[in-house]
Amino acid sequence: ALRWFRIAEPPDRVFDEVYSPVFAWKFLRGEPFFDVLPLLAELPHVLGLRLFGDTPLGWRTGPWLWGIFFTIGVGVFTFLLTGRRRTGLVAATLAVLDIAFFVYGRTGLPDMFLLATFVWALALFFLSCRGRSPLTRVLAALGSGVLLGNLVATKWFGIGAVALVWAWIGLAVLARR
Repeated sequence: ALRWFRIAEPPDRVFDEVYSPVFAWKFLRGEPFFDVLPLLAELPHVLGLRLFGDTPLGWRTGPWLWGIFFTIGVGVFTFLLTGRRRTGLVAATLAVLDIAFFVYGRTGLPDMFLLATFVWALALFFLSCRGRSPLTRVLAALGSGVLLGNLVATKWFGIGAVALVWAWIGLAVLARR
């Protein structure tokens, strides 16, 4: 709720809102556009643009929703990492209060989608390592792989996240020898 307060202000595009929401709006209307980012970078804006049109509220609703998913993901990831619910809750609370995440969750940029997808990919990766049943481990590994692919399809920076997971797997294999 805190991030929603006065989300349509300022009424003009700020930072890189001149790119992603504009390209997403053109995508929705079937107009040609050129973007250096992969196509998935524009899709987080689609819901807000569909609901509220090419307005500040339309530009910023998608990142706002992904900011909520990010905050929940931070809590889940931290819980899976530590096994402590209270630590997960503290981490999620700190993510809510962090000013950088606050800004990214209120501006029409694809970065919050990237961050939310990254934290959920890591959470599912850890669940695939620590899940109790084989089915849980397999489904979590598949989900993590899909989300890692989405990272690369959002921004090229996602390749680093894939490398991080592969490095973690490599270290785990070396540790077992």
